[in-house]
Amino acid sequence: MARSENDQNMIYFKALQLNRREGYPWKQSIAIALRMYKDGELKSTSTQIKQQRKQQQKPAEPIQKGIETKSKKNQSSRNALISLIIQQAVKAIGNNKERFIQAVATITLQPIEIIQQKYTEGEDRWKVFHTPGVTIEQAARDNVYNYIMNG
Repeated sequence: MARSENDQNMIYFKALQLNRREGYPWKQSIAIALRMYKDGELKSTSTQIKQQRKQQQKPAEPIQKGIETKSKKNQSSRNALISLIIQQAVKAIGNNKERFIQAVATITLQPIEIIQQKYTEGEDRWKVFHTPGVTIEQAARDNVYNYIMNG
């Protein structure tokens, strides 16, 4: 005699429960669930099965929201840092490169040599590969911002 779809679902959900909650290996949990069904120990209603299906199909919304919030936070803190650097660079003396490096070093309390090195690395990276429309100065500054934000 063939089992009905509800019976198959009862066996499957019991095996799933044994596997996840009790820690049995999958094949052993299937065998236990089949034995319980055969002995009449396994009884479930269709409403319980529907509830179990709904629980399995729920999307993980909090994780997605956490990722979106984190990316927005990083973007806003990056923009705030850039605006502080620009304000400081306006007050500095020298050409654009020197003023930028001096402003970054002042705000982040990093040694000027390291900021100069990251700026030069950005210039070198631009020479090898760059997005069309991006100037060498923009690429160098972006490299410094990435260093500051990511460490």
